Amino acid sequence: MLTLLLTGTALAGGFYHPIDIAGESTMFVDAAEQSTKPMEALNRTLGGLSAALIAYEEALDLLGDAAPDDERERLTQLRTEYNREFAQLQAFADAVVEDFDTEFTSAMERAMRPHADAQVCERMVAAGRALPGMPARMEKNPACKGEDLNAAIAAAMDADPALKQAVSEITSATWPTVDLTPTPQAPVGPTEAWIDVRSFIGALAGDRLRQISREDDRDRAEFEMSIAEGASKEELARYVQEAEQLTLRTAQARAEVAAPLLESAEAVLEKWSSKGKPATGWCVNPAVLGGCSGAAADADLVQALIDDKKVQKARP
Repeated sequence: MLTLLLTGTALAGGFYHPIDIAGESTMFVDAAEQSTKPMEALNRTLGGLSAALIAYEEALDLLGDAAPDDERERLTQLRTEYNREFAQLQAFADAVVEDFDTEFTSAMERAMRPHADAQVCERMVAAGRALPGMPARMEKNPACKGEDLNAAIAAAMDADPALKQAVSEITSATWPTVDLTPTPQAPVGPTEAWIDVRSFIGALAGDRLRQISREDDRDRAEFEMSIAEGASKEELARYVQEAEQLTLRTAQARAEVAAPLLESAEAVLEKWSSKGKPATGWCVNPAVLGGCSGAAADADLVQALIDDKKVQKARP
């Protein structure tokens, strides 16, 4: 957070370093913890929602032409809402970091006034060669001369009324929320019961589906890398078109894997329905986003469907 210029001349007036001061400052540590907790909770929420949106798209892809248009439209709307709320959260987090940086830097400058001759010197440095995967061994920095002023400067900052007031205002601010309202959706097909289509196809063709996703991630990473490196407007337009084509190819690949499995499964379910078992459809909406209305099919029925000879024969 502290972005002071780390320059100075080695003088006899002691030494300090912003990183060491931050570790000594009770107010800095407490403020960092208070800001980290809501961000960690929001990151968990973001991660869950992002995974749910990906799962929603995969489930719709598996249904192919049978995927309802209104569910595709809902997915688009949810993604737009997610991206908007994410952008608002990112802007708020950036502002919090900037405010902390400004206030702590100003307080440190005030606390440094009695120590005008102090040297900027980090008191611990890595010693020897670091081994891969192992933390470096640390030792006292021989370049740091005179008194270690970090604790004294940190104590002066902790007693600074202006910093206390600023930190109180920053940490008491209300963080934006990230929340996609969960709304149950009707199953696709019969509605007496439903089976999660993504889980069902995954149980029968999980390796192939994971391969399709890896290929999509690999090809999409090329666009993202080029964009990060500074693509022109013309290149960006081309990447958008290529990304759209990639999305269609991935959807088609998933549908091709699922089609024979769904066809055989639906034939078995229809036969079972004629013998008194529930007429069963498919659920594409993840539980985080509301799942499906009605009752999930009995676990024994789902396992029996997976184990059915006709269904097994349709596996890729």
